[in-house]
Amino acid sequence: MFYSGYFVIISIASILLGLSYGLFLALAASVFILYLGISVSFNTLDLVYKIIPLFIIALPSGVISEYMAYYSIIRENLKNELEEKNLQLTKYIKEIDSLQKQLIEQEKRKILETFTEDMSHVLKNPLMSIGGIADILDRKIKEGKIEDIDKYIERIKNESKKLNVVLNNVLQISDGKMVFEDLNIIALFDGIIADFKKRIKNLNFNVNMDGHVKFVKLDKKKFTVVINNVIDSLLETKKDSTTIYIQSYQKTISNKKILIIEISNRQYVIPQAILNNIFEPFVSGGSTKKGIALPVVKNIINLHGGTVDVESDENGTIFKISLPIL
Repeated sequence: MFYSGYFVIISIASILLGLSYGLFLALAASVFILYLGISVSFNTLDLVYKIIPLFIIALPSGVISEYMAYYSIIRENLKNELEEKNLQLTKYIKEIDSLQKQLIEQEKRKILETFTEDMSHVLKNPLMSIGGIADILDRKIKEGKIEDIDKYIERIKNESKKLNVVLNNVLQISDGKMVFEDLNIIALFDGIIADFKKRIKNLNFNVNMDGHVKFVKLDKKKFTVVINNVIDSLLETKKDSTTIYIQSYQKTISNKKILIIEISNRQYVIPQAILNNIFEPFVSGGSTKKGIALPVVKNIINLHGGTVDVESDENGTIFKISLPIL
């Protein structure tokens, strides 16, 4: 019983205090056992059998304790290092977030500056035309030459309409509100075509609308802007006599009925330099620069749940609008 107590004490000391303390206690116990052995009976083999197990207990227990202490230190160091890294990471995230906000603000300012500059050019042309025509009118009226006054007034009206289209497109950019109604799309096109014929001389239309699809859920105001913008874009390099082709037909895609509207001009070609980015605001390539009319078209068609694509080559240009038939 007394001897077993050595094992318990040495084992506990080795685990709790480490290998050195365990070996020291094993050595002390060995000396004590040797002393008792010599005093009682000098049996060397018996003493060896009693002493060796003490070291056998102390050594692995102490080694385990040392490893536990070592890994505890490593774990603590890793924990401290991890906390430090987390603090650094949090700091870096805040710095990145701050830089990102600065970049966003810079990009916003850049976009606003570019938009303002481009819009000033877009608005300047009709305004200068109106101002120039007004000066001519003023001079002719003062000179009493009023025989051509109707011609100049008509030109002012046309430039005013162009200005109104530009301003309307600007308003459409920020207006995401949709008012859907069942519209007679054939009648809608008839009205738009009539307005174009009044405004532009020698402009012809070849229309072939699908009579089976008369009523479509659309926002009348916004969809009218779409058609006006598409036709206007096809008339940028208008010839003496131009024909705009319009046709519509149904198509089933993934069990969904789709109305396809194609609007084309066989005499107009979009430069390849801007074709792929034609729906981006103020896209430019070579001597050609576009405004915001076609980006507005894409935005409105997207709000209708549809798509718009364009193809252009030596055979002309065609816009294809796809709308869900609800």
